[in-house]
Amino acid sequence: MKFPYDSLLPEERKAIWKSELGALSHKVSISAAALDQLSSLDLDGRTITNSVHILALYKNGEGEGREILVEDVKKVLLISTGFQSDEVRGQIDEFCKS
Repeated sequence: MKFPYDSLLPEERKAIWKSELGALSHKVSISAAALDQLSSLDLDGRTITNSVHILALYKNGEGEGREILVEDVKKVLLISTGFQSDEVRGQIDEFCKS
């Protein structure tokens, strides 16, 4: 079941990405440009939060001290955003190919 959420502005999405990634115990190595790209994806706050939680679980499976890279975020987005609209899915696919 999918609940609709209001669309966020890129600045609001960026704040959520920064907050969620900053709360992780892992070192996060994601450039400002990559964060801007992530913020341009039309995702709601719940999807961003859930994606970061899945990202943490994914990295925990690799052991302690593993840093989070943009490639890790791309892998998780491909898995965790399957119920998005075709338009958003296209944005995600394009981001993951970059």
